Amino acid sequence: MLKAEGIRKSYGSLKVLKGVTLRVEKGEVVVIVGASGAGKSTLINMLSGRILSDSGQVELDQQVINFNNPLAAKRAGVSIIAQELELVPTLSILENIFLGAEPTKFGIIRWGEAREKVAAVLNELGIDAEPSRLTRTLSIADQQLVEIAKAIIGDFRVLIMDEPTSALNLEETSRLFKIISRFKAVGVAILYVSHRLWEVFDIADRVTVLRDGEVVQRSLIRDTNTACVIQSMLGPKSSLISGGPGRSKRSSVQSGVPVFEIRGLNSGGVLSNVSISVDAGEVVGLAGVLGSGRTELCEAIYGLRKVDPGTKILIRGRAVELDQPKKSSRHGIFFLTEDRKQEGIFPQLDLRENVVLPNVLDGSDRAKTNSVARSNLVKVTGFGVVSAQDELSRFEEMRRSLNIKCSGSQRGKILLNINTNQT
Repeated sequence: MLKAEGIRKSYGSLKVLKGVTLRVEKGEVVVIVGASGAGKSTLINMLSGRILSDSGQVELDQQVINFNNPLAAKRAGVSIIAQELELVPTLSILENIFLGAEPTKFGIIRWGEAREKVAAVLNELGIDAEPSRLTRTLSIADQQLVEIAKAIIGDFRVLIMDEPTSALNLEETSRLFKIISRFKAVGVAILYVSHRLWEVFDIADRVTVLRDGEVVQRSLIRDTNTACVIQSMLGPKSSLISGGPGRSKRSSVQSGVPVFEIRGLNSGGVLSNVSISVDAGEVVGLAGVLGSGRTELCEAIYGLRKVDPGTKILIRGRAVELDQPKKSSRHGIFFLTEDRKQEGIFPQLDLRENVVLPNVLDGSDRAKTNSVARSNLVKVTGFGVVSAQDELSRFEEMRRSLNIKCSGSQRGKILLNINTNQT
């Protein structure tokens, strides 16, 4: 059905794809996995006409194809759920789903017919919203479901899904898997990208593993297991997995005064009497369904959400007031947002500018805190001028330390660096 052979793509000296070959047949689900920066999304974007390869070819039903844009791919029967949200916030759900492909008769858009189709797919996906609702009013999870709805309305032979469950809970994911099974049963070829290994073994017929732009494993799902897939994804780094010989073990979490503690946090009607204690060297996980208050708690801790009087926040046993993000940052508390594209980065700035931005903003305030790393760039802002050489040097230092490549999936690393640069 769909075959890619010898696909290569480079950005300058960075080789993203190095001769990748894969195929997916009718009625089959092939899952592509790999660590961040492995080349998964680049490959998907090539197959859907979003970017052009440097070399190699793609075949659909044994015919060589060259998609110059996503619309050409859509018309050929290749539908995609992109990793990034591609909705127009000022348009309704209905308008977004049919944008550029509105059903018409004699040049007149048949909105009644379109509304019926959208209502049916929204119901199947479990979206409790009218088709006329503006997408900007939806949660991130519901926006992701609308993206899925866009892809599965209409006729298609190949369905490409790039991290479709990244913002979904288990119930929503289960609904999506039922839809995948339905399409598989009628002969749709499905290419599915995921970071969640349990999804691989739930829905895949075959798995393809990418590492550093190359295919390192192709297996029928019945012939492999989680440990094998992880080893292929990480290569030499797989020894760092729990139980591997290269992993050091900490006997116990340090005891004593907690590094961070919340006592009786309340915030309006959203959070009620929340208490958390985190010791040095400890990782504390927050779990809960959408709407349970996970994100709101993080926002309250970081000073983005007002807390009620009586809430106590302590750092190493000392009470502090964290009513502004600036104060939280000064105390070494950082926040990686849920919606990283809209809230965590500046998309109009390039990668380097995003990474070094915290070093050149509010320099007078930052000079009051002790940080050797910060001084590299703060010194050059005294006259309102940022040294391009120092900016590049700082960026290269952080790029190497976090292994940042030109991958959309690595936005979390960029955001992590933006935050930690503030200390």
